[in-house]
Amino acid sequence: MDRRFTLSVLITLVILSLCASPAFASYNGELKTVLRTGRVFSTETFDANLICQAIFFSEEFRNAYGQRWAERNHFDDAEEEAFLREQHDRQSRGWEFFISFYTKKDYKKFTNDPDSFWKIRLVTDSGEEVAPTAIEMIPVSPYEKVMFKNLNRWSQAYRVVFPKVSLGENMALTIFSVIGQSTLNWKLKASHHSGS
Repeated sequence: MDRRFTLSVLITLVILSLCASPAFASYNGELKTVLRTGRVFSTETFDANLICQAIFFSEEFRNAYGQRWAERNHFDDAEEEAFLREQHDRQSRGWEFFISFYTKKDYKKFTNDPDSFWKIRLVTDSGEEVAPTAIEMIPVSPYEKVMFKNLNRWSQAYRVVFPKVSLGENMALTIFSVIGQSTLNWKLKASHHSGS
């Protein structure tokens, strides 16, 4: 009995120390600040026609994400440096979002094509609506499920990139179709106000 108690206390302490680590706290804290959820319900049945969660890759979140991804993949120093350099390059090219998407089978098409069922726009603080430059479906692997706890077996995942425009103090993503729309809002830190 004493061994079991000692072992359970030891396991609890190890888990608490891992959860209290700066990398863990930094990633989870940053994730909470950049994650938004939107929904579109049927006006007839009140069923969910769309449940989406969008993660804005702010500079702070991308840094925390890069460190966490490198840690989870057990990168050596050279691999980690190359991955972080790639993340920095992505950050400089455009505003990126990771979007998890649940929608009914008939409504699944979400692409950058003109005939996409769902369309998406980035709306800046000045009211400028910006179309994405890329929408890429991402296969959901165990790594994505560890990094993005909002994913489940019904989710589809997408990487959506917008041009690096000036955002201002507030921005929004609007996801819309013939059956409805959802708008997700962010209040931004000063470092994101310009597109540079």
